[in-house]
Amino acid sequence: MVDPVNAGTTDERAISYLPILPPAWASLPEDPILYPRPSPSDMLPPLLSLDELSRSACGKNYFEPVAPILQRECTIYTLSRKAKCLISVQLCPTCPAAQRCYIGPDLRTVGIFNFNNSVLFTHELLDEYTNRYTGSETPFAAFVLTIARVYTGRGDKFVGEDLFRAAWFAFASLQHMAGDMFCRECGVAPETVIWDGVTVSFAKRHLQDTLQPPTHIPPDAIARDRIRYSSQQWIVSKNDARVQLANWIKIRGGDGAGNGGSRHNDFEFLQVVKSLIEGGAEPVANALYEVFGRGRDRKTQRRYRMLFEQVRML
Repeated sequence: MVDPVNAGTTDERAISYLPILPPAWASLPEDPILYPRPSPSDMLPPLLSLDELSRSACGKNYFEPVAPILQRECTIYTLSRKAKCLISVQLCPTCPAAQRCYIGPDLRTVGIFNFNNSVLFTHELLDEYTNRYTGSETPFAAFVLTIARVYTGRGDKFVGEDLFRAAWFAFASLQHMAGDMFCRECGVAPETVIWDGVTVSFAKRHLQDTLQPPTHIPPDAIARDRIRYSSQQWIVSKNDARVQLANWIKIRGGDGAGNGGSRHNDFEFLQVVKSLIEGGAEPVANALYEVFGRGRDRKTQRRYRMLFEQVRML
């Protein structure tokens, strides 16, 4: 079970902003000690207080000792349960009151990540997803599901996938990874190239000057401002074309259609292809003909039948 909490966007600015230590298992002896690493077994503080490093969500204002301090309830999500406690905040003097922008504590020294002064996460919980993601390629949905099951056993609800994803990306962007391209065995330039958090192994012969990260934008790239792509472009828009494709797949698809069968079968097949083209689904029609056209391999047809069944279900 999960809490229906709005996540905002994945690039939402968190209250915590100071560099955070990487997980102990991912740390190197040469890494700087930014602050004493808190123990996960430490008790959660009943009151999360402001200090001189506390900052607002907009990032423009810091704690002002002479300004009024408010106390409000917040929720801290740990690896096995959630806890309610009080947090001290100050109203941001710059942002409009309607935006409800508050100055809040960073809390890295107590092992807590302050996402928005209302929802907070322990470093242990967020580091655990990093552990599972790098160790077994665990997606966000699977991790949230497993933690939610743990919470259910304790009568609690965990956050939703969107909120956790937004919090984890905000948290990971703060983790201090200086010198992370150095390996004690491989040296300064290891043969494993890391791109956007995904570890990909390349043969050394591929490491050429022309190799660029997938996010690189060439200087001569065409600028397309304010482009809104049509949603669900893969769906056959014409309903009767989808129905015709569905009927043909159900009766003939994968049974050797177009492979020297009767003229009637070939005619039915070509009618389906024509209907798809007229319905604005020429790529689907081309793929259908490429797989099921005359002289094509029957084994391949059976493998692709499931794909076209999914297309006709959309």
